[in-house]
Amino acid sequence: MFLHIGSERMVSIRKIILILDGKALTSEITRSFAGNWNTEAGEAEQTRSLVVADGRIYASPISALTLKKRLQRINAVFGGHDGWKKDKGSRDKE
Repeated sequence: MFLHIGSERMVSIRKIILILDGKALTSEITRSFAGNWNTEAGEAEQTRSLVVADGRIYASPISALTLKKRLQRINAVFGGHDGWKKDKGSRDKE
């Protein structure tokens, strides 16, 4: 399964490590963290969240909350995948 993160980008939900709210970009620590990774930034759109997956950081114009809701919907419809809890959408093992 894939998650559409905006800017014509799709990311495998199995590869997602972290979805970070764009407000965190004001933090020096977050900017330093993002600077140490390969970043795939959207050119024209405002960054509202960061998605860490596949050894990259993807800048997304879609809010972290919306991405979370999309993941929960995918999980509810398709029953999730290995490691995802149905009720919380977290990657913790049951």
